[in-house]
Amino acid sequence: MNRITLAKKLGIVLLSFGIVFSAYSPAVPAQAMQASLQLRAAGQTDQSLQITMKTYKHSYKTKEGKIYKKISYEYPVASGDSEAASTFNAFYQKQKKNWLKQAKSDLATAKEEIASFNKDDNRHYSDEVTCKISSTDETYLSILQTGYSNTLGAHGLPYRISYIFDVSTGEPVSPETILGLTTEQLNKKVVKLYLKKYDAQKDTNDMPFFKRKVVRETAEKMNFSQNCYIKNNSLRFYADPYSLGPYASGFIEVSLKFR
Repeated sequence: MNRITLAKKLGIVLLSFGIVFSAYSPAVPAQAMQASLQLRAAGQTDQSLQITMKTYKHSYKTKEGKIYKKISYEYPVASGDSEAASTFNAFYQKQKKNWLKQAKSDLATAKEEIASFNKDDNRHYSDEVTCKISSTDETYLSILQTGYSNTLGAHGLPYRISYIFDVSTGEPVSPETILGLTTEQLNKKVVKLYLKKYDAQKDTNDMPFFKRKVVRETAEKMNFSQNCYIKNNSLRFYADPYSLGPYASGFIEVSLKFR
């Protein structure tokens, strides 16, 4: 389920407008946030991927100086001159560009709405992404980004962006490849895990789901290859808020041990 569909369920209207970025003040340069760790590709002791988190930030303001949207995007950068590092960095530069395009799609709406507020009302739109390494070893590097978009509705919209990488190449790798399954086989396996979790929590105070039929029918239409990260030697699959359960349930996860 994409972010726009979720936003409609929240009662938030997201409109796309063609905004020319150069019409606004220059963005704040990306700032290094923290050095995380150093990875060594299996069998290649002379090469490594050193991952540093950087953050791009920008505030959009009216002519009067009133902020109408803030954006923040934290993302990983690999240092070094290896081919794997170059491949990894090129991937996230593209991801950053795509995210910025999405984040700027409602600037006109935000500017118009904020302009109608009185001068003491400091509310504004925002979209913020944080990033962490959920798992790493000599084979795989798992990156999990968590976003939160606020368009002044009843509450904001949380979302995730996750990818798993082959450390030796810097290329993204799918959970199907890791498990040796087709996408259809993977999705069927994950649906069974969700139904098993549903049955185990049925009639308990921890029940996070909608009705079982809704969970099954919705999960069968999802592509869990795109909603997956590694943690504790397990592939963790997640469903976005509102897809399989109410907003308060957050991201509902199931896990599959692969080692």
